[in-house]
Amino acid sequence: MLRLRPVLLLLIALMLVLAACGGEEAPVPTEPAQEEAPAAEEEAVPAEEEVPAEGEAPAEEEGPPAIALIVDGPIEDNSWAEAANNALKAEAAKGSETAFSESVQVADSARVMREYVDQGFDMIVAHGFNYQEAVFEVAGESPDVNFAWAGAINRTAENVADYDQPFYEPSYLVGILAGHMSESGSLGGLYGFDIPACHAMGEAMLAGAQTVNPDATLTITGVGDWQDVPAAKEAGLAQVDTAGVDFWIGCGEGPTFGSIEAAKEVGGYATGYVGDMSELGPDVVLSSIVWNMSPIFETMAAQTVDGSFDGPYYQFGVADDALDIVLNPALADTIPEEAMAAIEEARAAIIDGSLVVPFVPSADVEPEEEAPAEADAAPPAIALIVDGPIEDNSWAEAANNALKAEAAKGSETAFSESVQVADSARVMREYVDQGFDMIVAHGFNYQEAVFEVAGESPDVNFAWAGAINRTAENVADYDQPFYEPSYLVGILAGHMSESGSLGGLYGFDIPACHAMGEAMLAGAQTVNPDATLTITGVGDWQDVPAAKEAGLAQVDTAGVDFWIGCGEGPTFGSIEAAKEVGGYATGYVGDMSELGPDVVLSSIVWNMSPIFETMAAQTVDGSFDGPYYQFGVADDALDIVLNPALADTIPEEAMAAIEEARAAIIDGSLEVPFVPQ
Repeated sequence: MLRLRPVLLLLIALMLVLAACGGEEAPVPTEPAQEEAPAAEEEAVPAEEEVPAEGEAPAEEEGPPAIALIVDGPIEDNSWAEAANNALKAEAAKGSETAFSESVQVADSARVMREYVDQGFDMIVAHGFNYQEAVFEVAGESPDVNFAWAGAINRTAENVADYDQPFYEPSYLVGILAGHMSESGSLGGLYGFDIPACHAMGEAMLAGAQTVNPDATLTITGVGDWQDVPAAKEAGLAQVDTAGVDFWIGCGEGPTFGSIEAAKEVGGYATGYVGDMSELGPDVVLSSIVWNMSPIFETMAAQTVDGSFDGPYYQFGVADDALDIVLNPALADTIPEEAMAAIEEARAAIIDGSLVVPFVPSADVEPEEEAPAEADAAPPAIALIVDGPIEDNSWAEAANNALKAEAAKGSETAFSESVQVADSARVMREYVDQGFDMIVAHGFNYQEAVFEVAGESPDVNFAWAGAINRTAENVADYDQPFYEPSYLVGILAGHMSESGSLGGLYGFDIPACHAMGEAMLAGAQTVNPDATLTITGVGDWQDVPAAKEAGLAQVDTAGVDFWIGCGEGPTFGSIEAAKEVGGYATGYVGDMSELGPDVVLSSIVWNMSPIFETMAAQTVDGSFDGPYYQFGVADDALDIVLNPALADTIPEEAMAAIEEARAAIIDGSLEVPFVPQ
């Protein structure tokens, strides 16, 4: 939402006055693209009388923020600057107007920031520690603009955020590798400057190495520049001469590139910094620290839009999928299996919270003795029950994929598939007796059994797939906002249905299913206002023949040629009906393109990891108290995927409309109507 500043408004007014006074015609300044684009959301949302949902406030006319980035090196450095630019590009893909300035010197940074302020940018990110004073100076002059800087020291103001760079967490994993691979046990740290973020990296590497080699040592050098590669190389070689260093970590591109050159010369090992640098040293770069900055940019953009930005300090690390290490495939065979196992074990422990990597920001701070993990800090044991086969490429498999992700983090897991409602209470009681901490009943029909067994077992947490916000102290419900991606399916249907008659086949006409059909209809009516919807509750989640017959009946009575299904059986049945009459169907909670290569135009896909991650964390920290989990398109939990075999049949304007609507859902300017009945 690029805003016109007062100076620019005054200039426009003056130019218009001059034009009106005769003489040569004054040029009319170009308006920002934001004001030239039509408001898609006004066309996308159906009229109020067609949306009977009560109590919904209209979505505010607030677009994504305009974001500018300044960095002190080249934007495509495969390191520090590129990590920030990748996150900036992700925000641009969601609709933000963006700009960047590369290789900005500290002395020039305040001027560059003021120019972005004058151009109307809402958020300015100064991606460098040395920009500190300039950021606070310009921010003080511009209270209506939000700023962020890469301090990692929690220095903030009302309109200035600082973001942590917990590179020390993956540095601990690098240290485990160093403990196994360094022949001398003498490690080196080369930093642009010995600032807290850098100092903590070396100390964490040393701590990791000492889990393997208690005699490992660390020598550090502040090079005095973030970009000077020759100086960093000389500093690295000096560490070889004075301390026998043969394994380096660098903080800053110049120091890291210098360490790689030093390692090449003496036959040691180096570590890539904020990007995979394997290709720069195929024989010496054992691993690289990689940084996904999207969580930072996503959060500050959202807080800028909703007005909650108030001097935050952003902290995203290994557990947030923001930081990790990648290994050089050319050297992978040289790494002992026990080193790989130790790294995986430590990574899982960081993620589940049982290992807190020491943060040592300066030489004046002594590393704390690592306290043993408390017993209740271990990841929870989680059991899952589903009413169909676990590998159905749909409902059950979505939950099982999330369960497997928790298993990879250290949770003990188990599942029971094709569990009938009548048998579900017995199965849950068996998991209670086996000591599971969390039991997920992944089906609407398990409702009564869940609350019955949960009432008997107050020390065990339960979750069920209700999507109606029915909870108890130890029972969570989780939303299934399939209606959000169903709206995108509807846009596709509006373009592709010849009859304009759409069909919904549901196992039962429950709120989560009903809302899917209504949202599809709403999306379709943005293209074809005369589109209609016929729905049928099949009465079973698994009965494919019955669903197919119901679909064919909809063809006979209403001319349906485009279906959405809720439940595996209804969806498989709609695919079979579409094959028979030459219509189109939609995959449900999994890519079903292969089941109907000629009829499945798109599929709704569900990433359940946010649900499982959150309830596992709340079970561990004791904050689980009957939550209602809601994760949708904006949370990367739901989306649609297109059938590549049919992609060429979809008009370009349909694709553009889908992308526009998706971006509007993500930035909050489009609220898909939820019509549960």
